[in-house]
Order: sequence, then C-alpha cells, then structure tokens
Amino acid sequence: MACAYLETQCKMNNSKLITYLKTLSNSEMRDFGQYIIYKSGKASNDLSKLFNYLKKLHPIFPEKKTEKKFVSKKLFKEERENTKRVINTMYKLGVLLDDFLVIDILQEKEKEKDFLLLAALQKRKLNKFFFKKTEQIQEDWKKHPRSGIDQLYDEFKLKEMCLSHPYYPLVKEMPINPEVLINHIDKHYFAVKLYWNLCSYNTSNYIVNPNNEDATSELFIDEIINLTNYNPAYSTIQGKILSDLTIDFQNKIYPNYYKYKNDFFQHYRLFKQKEKNDILTMLFHACYENYKKGEPNAQNELFELSCFAVDNELLMIDGYVFSGRFWNVVHIGLASGELDWTDKVIEEYGKHLNEECRDDIITICKALVAFNRKSYADTLHLLSIVKFQNPIYGLYAKSVQLQCYYELGDEYDDLFQNLTKSFYLYITRKHSFSDSMKNSFCNFISITTQLQNAKFDPDKNFADILQKIDTTENLAYKSWLKEKIKTVFD
Repeated sequence: MACAYLETQCKMNNSKLITYLKTLSNSEMRDFGQYIIYKSGKASNDLSKLFNYLKKLHPIFPEKKTEKKFVSKKLFKEERENTKRVINTMYKLGVLLDDFLVIDILQEKEKEKDFLLLAALQKRKLNKFFFKKTEQIQEDWKKHPRSGIDQLYDEFKLKEMCLSHPYYPLVKEMPINPEVLINHIDKHYFAVKLYWNLCSYNTSNYIVNPNNEDATSELFIDEIINLTNYNPAYSTIQGKILSDLTIDFQNKIYPNYYKYKNDFFQHYRLFKQKEKNDILTMLFHACYENYKKGEPNAQNELFELSCFAVDNELLMIDGYVFSGRFWNVVHIGLASGELDWTDKVIEEYGKHLNEECRDDIITICKALVAFNRKSYADTLHLLSIVKFQNPIYGLYAKSVQLQCYYELGDEYDDLFQNLTKSFYLYITRKHSFSDSMKNSFCNFISITTQLQNAKFDPDKNFADILQKIDTTENLAYKSWLKEKIKTVFD
C-alpha cells in the first residue's frame, strides 16, 4: 500500500518525505543523517544513498532533480527506468524520519522522558531505582514548578504509578492512597473545566455558535468555583485565577479585573504558552469592557497588557502569532498614540501570522497606522486591496473607511452615506457576529452618521450627540467619536 500511494505522486516534491525534510534546519539534517547510520548501520545502503543525495538539495529540492526517474538514474543506474527501488527507499526513509521527529520532540519534553523511564524501571523490576526516581522527580517539581494546567495531571499520574507499583506497600516514605489520587485528579479536572468554559464564554462575546445548544458544559461550574476558592484541599494557583475570571465572565461584568490580572502577572509561568495567550485574551476583553464603561485608568491598563504580551514574548505560539492577540495589541497601541511602537510590532510579528490571513491583517493594520497619522488617502488605498477573507476583518476595514470619509470632508459625503447603508447591512446579515458586537458597530454607524449630518445643520445641538456617546456603553471607536465632538466644541 505504501508503494501504491507513493507511485501516485509524479514528483518527489509532492511527497510527505520532502515536505518533512523542508522543515529541518541544517543542523537537524546532520542529526538525521547520524540517526540513519545508527538505525541502518554504517555500511553504504540505499537509505544513505538517497539521504545524502537529498541533503545536497536541502532546503530547496528543485523539482527536476527530485523527479523519481531522474533520482533512479542518478542513484540506481542498474534500474534506470524502474522507480520502484526509489519509492521503497523513500518509504523506509520516511518511517525513520517519523521516528526522528518524535525523538526530537521527546528531547524537549522532560516529563514524558521521566515517565517513560519509570515505566522501563518497573518493567525490569529495578524497584529501588524506580522509587528513588519518583522522589527525585517530586523534589525537582517543588524546586522548579512546571508550566501548564496538565502539570496538575502529571502530579496525579506520578502518584498513581507509585500506588500501582507491586512493591509500593513496602515504601513507608510515600503515604499515597486512593483518596490522595482522587484529590489530585479533582484539582486537574477543576482547572481544565474552568479553562475550557472560560474559552467558551470568551468566544461567545464575539461569535455565535449555532451548534452550541448543549448546556452540560456548565454543569458543576458554581460548585467547582466554590471548592477552588474556599476549600484548601482543592485550591491551586491555576484554579484560583481561572475561577476568579469565570465569575466575571459568567456575569459579563468585570469588577475583579485588577485582582486576577495581578495574580496572572505574578504566576503566568505556571501556564503553558497557549494557556497564557488565552488568559491574556480574556484579560484584554475584561479590561476593554471596563474601558467602554468609562473606567478612568482602563486605557493605560490596555497598553500595559500589550506591553506585557510583547515583553514576555506572548504573541507567538510555536513560531506563529495568534491573530486575535495581534489585533488587540495593534488597536491598543494606536489608541494609546504609540504609533512607532505599533509600527514595530506589525513589522516584527506580522510575518509570523497564519499565511492564509497574513496579507489581509498586515494591510489593514498598516491602514490603521496610516489613518492615525492622518494619511487618509493612503489609508483608503491600502483598504482597497484587502480581500476580506474573514468577516471580522470587514468590520475593522469598513469602520476605518467610514472614518476616512468623515475626515476627508464634504466632497466625500455621498460615499459616506452609501457606506453607512452597506455597512449596516453587512453587520445585520452576518449571523456569525454576536449580538454584542452587532450592537457595538451599529451604534458606531448611527452616531457617526449623526455627526456627519450635523456638519450641514447649523442648528444641530452637538451636546445631545456627546451625551449619547457618553451614555452608550456598547460603542465601537468611542474615543474617536469623543475626539470629533471635542474638535467641534473647540
């Protein structure tokens, strides 16, 4: 079956083997070469021949030089027209590469190596070394706490391995019983349950999931919060931070923002990179909601969160930048007037965005910077090349476009009026937008239209518009609208 699969590919370049090899660095290619020798012996063989040939082509792998017949003639002259030998060798080399990639990851995952070693020691009945190793692991975890909610599960797993060991009853120094295991697995379950419910709550603030009809995900949430907060037996730092966040996200009001923000800043190393990013996204949302309600220090807090994300390299996960965080940081940098700082963030981190959305996001962000520099013509030019692959990008782009038409004066009034109508339809017809998001941008269109119309009405009372801006909590671009009103009064 492997041969039949590979024969359907006319070029090596289309194969899994070449695709994998392209991701290896030069040093990794050298290590893989040594691994092949280790697994297949030092004698010259087909695997070494093929690898050494491909190594010279790394990382480009020109199409002509990786065509199967070409490689067959080059390496196996006795089989000039038959590619079966090349195909079989590719398959075997691919199997070795799979193993090599796993070993490479395993070298980075110390905990997994420790657990595998414990399993090996138990299998060989090296019981003294098994229990000595478990004690060493526990001491190491105390001195150097590991990151990630799954560390709570690893603590359960280590104790479970000890209790399940046939010779455990002989070890008096490690008093583990089923109740201890239950307590540890509960701590892990509570933290995981809170984390994923928080992710669900936060997503629902922006996007409606029509398939989310099952309310069982919230079962026992209140009980878990109570146990995590008030019962020392179930209390963990991760659980406390997540439960405090959950209370506010359940109620959609965020009076406890400073408490869990400070706790997270102090203990963020206890979370894995993705968990850090998700929690930071929630902090951004909570702070932004407080900002919309007029909390005086919220703007400074938003910029502090942005600086924290950049300074602690929390914009990236496995070499990629999380697009939601990127948007937040760019918008906040602009709102804080830090244009050069924002430019630098776009330049340094934009290239690490997902390839499918990268061009659109970078273009819109550059348009936002141009807008804040009052280069309105440049802004409109940049927005004209956006493809709007994501409806959220459409919201941002159309909002800035509307602001540009407002800023450019009377001659753009027709374009302004036409855009307000199409923009409103765009929002209301997109069922994927949450009600909160729809209201926020519809309010923005309404008040911006009132401002535009007031330009042509000498009797218009701008004080009424200002009052509406101040009293409308769910309003996008509130600071820009207040700035426009301020220029009128000045």
